[in-house]
Amino acid sequence: MNRRIVILGSGIAGTLAANRLRRHYDESEFGIVVVDRYDDHLCRPALVSVPFGLAEPGRIVRPASRQLADGIGFRKAEADRVDLDTDTVHFTDGSSYRYDVLVLATGAAPMPGAAGGPSDKVLPFHDLPSAVALRDALRRFDGGRLVVDIAGTPVGTPVGTPVEPLEFCFLADWYFRRRKIRDRVELAYVTPLNGAGSRPEASRALGQLLEEKWIRMTPRFTASVIDGENGRLLNDGGHEIPFDLAVVFPQLQGAPWLVRSPGLADERGFVTVDRHTLQCKSKPNVFALGDAAGLPVPRSTSAVSSQAGTLVHNIRRFLADEPLDASYDGRAACRVETGFGRALLLDSTYDTEARPGRESRLVHAGARAAQRLYWSAVLPGRADRVRVARTGDHRPLGAGSTPP
Repeated sequence: MNRRIVILGSGIAGTLAANRLRRHYDESEFGIVVVDRYDDHLCRPALVSVPFGLAEPGRIVRPASRQLADGIGFRKAEADRVDLDTDTVHFTDGSSYRYDVLVLATGAAPMPGAAGGPSDKVLPFHDLPSAVALRDALRRFDGGRLVVDIAGTPVGTPVGTPVEPLEFCFLADWYFRRRKIRDRVELAYVTPLNGAGSRPEASRALGQLLEEKWIRMTPRFTASVIDGENGRLLNDGGHEIPFDLAVVFPQLQGAPWLVRSPGLADERGFVTVDRHTLQCKSKPNVFALGDAAGLPVPRSTSAVSSQAGTLVHNIRRFLADEPLDASYDGRAACRVETGFGRALLLDSTYDTEARPGRESRLVHAGARAAQRLYWSAVLPGRADRVRVARTGDHRPLGAGSTPP
């Protein structure tokens, strides 16, 4: 019987890992199977475009199984636990898979209650349904105070900058100016961090940009209560921030079932790995990447692409009984859309931070190109040597309107 590599998760991390591994191993050597509870692949970089009418929801989701190279199996199932002693994944339907190598690419999900209770004034932002609901709410919003709130410490800190909430703020400024009601909208950015970013250069540059766009920032504020009925955020110190509409980026956790697998994850469900080799600390034939690993890097397509290269290389070395390479340095390049056909580039590693560039149309053009390549080059693993940043293509996908 062939040896088997099992990959849990069919998002960009799992898909990239599977497609790159297939290039190195023939089916006669290894069976590669991807398992996920859903057969939908969301183009996550385009999600922030949806609330502003810059991407059509139906155009940014495709069948996950069809993004896999020939010879890769796909199974729709929900994992229940992993038995590290017997190298077995158990599923909720009672079935199980034995593996020779396990790759965890299970992503991250909102913690229960992380965005407060349901309310017309409080809308979370994490998945496609919430992005569509927010699009509809923004269309109805004719003025008032819109607060963008990061609920709790985001994945990627203390090294990473929470890019998506900032990008949302910048595009909201553009969106309301396009609607000619910006003078009636007060935009506010609320973050538990000390500034707009978690590292000095990025924090200064992004903070200045927020100020230039008349977006008020409240740092070091973690809402303990999100009161949708009365329209206010409250922290443990009794301070409050009023709002007419709150967009909440919830605190995230790893897949809940991971905590039922002793030795795999920390208390928030993120897999404990060596941050340079991506090998699980508790079992050498288990690896993780992307949000599942909870590495201190921004959520970025370029970060996942770099991680996938290291992971595949180290799986090959592991299977050949060779020492692993500690080659992943935390590299993450992010293009941040700032509206009006411009974007800026943030580039960092675990130990270094590049000075953020100025807003430019060239960076925006690169972002649009990256989005067009997502399905045809990034997911198939053909962009191995191309650093593609996490951002949306802010040319409307099938909408036919003018980009910001």
